[in-house]
Amino acid sequence: MLLTYHMNQLVMQVLPDFEHAYEQSLLEKEDLIAHSQKFVTEMHQEGLSELRSLQRPPMDIEDLLIAVITIVKGTPADTSWTKGAKRIMANLER
Repeated sequence: MLLTYHMNQLVMQVLPDFEHAYEQSLLEKEDLIAHSQKFVTEMHQEGLSELRSLQRPPMDIEDLLIAVITIVKGTPADTSWTKGAKRIMANLER
C-alpha cells in the first residue's frame, strides 16, 4: 500500500512535464503537416510534371515523397512510386 502511494505521488509529479512534452510534440507535428500540405498545394506545375514523367525518382526524392505521402494521407497509404506517389500527384485537389 505504501509503495502504491509513493508511485502515485511520483506519477503526479512527472505528469505535468509529460503532458507539456506531449502537447509540444503534437503542435510540432501539426505544424509539419500544415507545411507539407502547403508545399504540395503550392508546388509548381512544371516541377510536378517533371516528377510525374520520371520512371523512378532519385532515392532522396523518393524518400521525401514517401514522407509527404505519409504525412498527408496517413500511414496505411500506398507509398510505392507508381501507385502511391503518381496517383497522389495526379489528384492533388483531393
